[in-house]
Amino acid sequence: MNPTAQKLYYPSLDGLRGIAILLVIGCHNYNFLPLFNFGWIGVDLFFVLSGFLITDILLRTRNDKGFIQNFYLRRALRIFPLFYLSILLYFLLAPLVAQFHAQFEYYSEHKEMVWLHLLNWLYIFHERPDHTLLFNHNWSLSLEEQFYLVWPFLILLLRNTKHLTIAIVSLLCLSILSRFISWSLLGNGDQNFLFQYMTRLDGLCIGSLIALWKYIDASTVRKKAFRLLISIASIHVIAWIIIKQGGLHIPHFYILGYTSIAAIFGYIVWYAIESKNKILASFLTSSILRKTGQVSYGLYMFHWPVLIMCQTFMAKTLSNHGISNYASNWIIATTAFASAMLLSIASYFLFEKKILSLKDVITASGFFPQLRHRIFVFIRSVVTVK
Repeated sequence: MNPTAQKLYYPSLDGLRGIAILLVIGCHNYNFLPLFNFGWIGVDLFFVLSGFLITDILLRTRNDKGFIQNFYLRRALRIFPLFYLSILLYFLLAPLVAQFHAQFEYYSEHKEMVWLHLLNWLYIFHERPDHTLLFNHNWSLSLEEQFYLVWPFLILLLRNTKHLTIAIVSLLCLSILSRFISWSLLGNGDQNFLFQYMTRLDGLCIGSLIALWKYIDASTVRKKAFRLLISIASIHVIAWIIIKQGGLHIPHFYILGYTSIAAIFGYIVWYAIESKNKILASFLTSSILRKTGQVSYGLYMFHWPVLIMCQTFMAKTLSNHGISNYASNWIIATTAFASAMLLSIASYFLFEKKILSLKDVITASGFFPQLRHRIFVFIRSVVTVK
């Protein structure tokens, strides 16, 4: 096994990322259509993709000099600028909008959790004033950041691939077990629903497991991913039968369903990478899907607050003009989608891409010694000025 630290690019995964964000937008913007009720699974696809891609990078670069430092710098450059810019704009502008006063007070009261990427725990432990919070969707981003806060250290410490496999499977089992325990202690209330919804590591773990299997032996990944899918699905089906036959009121889907969905997407991700099917490859690498995947981070960040603002300021006007509720839903959803898409494209090319271009410069060997030297020279020049 001689893994290489060279950059790898999987064009088909851009297409899958595009599908993921379109599923999420369908669920949020077009939830008045039954077809899109299950679009929330796009979040699980994001988790699997993220787990795979990040773990793939970590495994290939963990012997590089400055491994941890470079990982966090690159991650920060990708996530932090747009995330913190949106928070800053929110705290500056939200007080000026009367309709957002309640949620502004909520976020202001818990601003430390907002700034520290703890939005998932904020929603679990502090009741939300309503379900139209402008950062409501960012719980998933917080969950990812918390996972990656510790994941690089585990990959660095657990050099033995068997030990790393055990760690991933243990985290996966812990995620399932925590949901079962939360249901046992809290029942089916809203707080428990949020806990089960906002703490799932299943997709991240399964994506990481696929990447680890690829690192060990790429030729066996497809078989292992299929076995994993069959095993998890079988356990879920058996649990469902026992619950139904026993007349038990256990929410089997919230406990095992996320794992089953993640296992399906884990297999799909690897199949998309490995498959030589020309029709599938052509579909996943189509210009529309790839470009949508390219701007998916900005689109994810923008689509929800834009939708909430459109609903807040357009619904009453449309109603006053005699437009039906159904037609209003279509107008608002499509206006929000188009606006978020334009914003995300502008954000990517005018802001995000420029920030991302600093990755190689900042992580290049010699950058930090040079930076320290320049800071030292500057301080010395200031101190010695007469």
